[in-house]
Parts: sequence; structure tokens; C-alpha cells
Amino acid sequence: ISGKVDRAKLPEPEKTRAGLRVTEFAPPRDSKERLLCQIWAQVLGVEEVGIHDHFFELGGASFAAVRVLTLGRQAGLRMSSTAIFEFPSVAELAAVCEEVAA
Repeated sequence: ISGKVDRAKLPEPEKTRAGLRVTEFAPPRDSKERLLCQIWAQVLGVEEVGIHDHFFELGGASFAAVRVLTLGRQAGLRMSSTAIFEFPSVAELAAVCEEVAA
């Protein structure tokens, strides 16, 4: 036994809101929140992201945070490299992001 996890034998991750602190879906209210929700859904492999969902509860990790930062910047959002750790919901992150020309 190598001690490594056999990922093929792991169950599929749950894609429901049941395990989240915020169980009621709150849709994006503007274009910046909509863009961030789309990016998070793409990076995290979830169907929908609400503006009050917590990035790390959805399965986010450091590597995924870097992808969100990169995709956000490519889409014209300016945010600090630590923003997602300080502001882990779409609503909080959108409030501190600046929209710039892509």
C-alpha cells in the first residue's frame, strides 16, 4: 500500500446546497456579481453560485482562488491577490473589485 488516495474510488462530490451555511440561493444583482458567479461556477465545477455562498464551502482552495483571480482579471476585474481570502462571498468580493477595460 502506497498511502495514496485512489481518486477513482471516491464518490462524486455533492452538488447540492445542503452542506452550505447559506442554503437559500441568492442570484446576482448586477453584471459584476453575475460575472463572478459564472467564474466561480466554472472554476469550482458547480451548477450555480449565489452571491452569499462561501468560496471555500463550495470546494475552493488556494489553486482555485488563483484561477478565479486570473479569470477575473482577464474579464476586466481588478482585485488584490488576497481578496478572495478576505472576502469569500461573491457579494463581498464584488464590493471591493474594480471593473476595468479587459
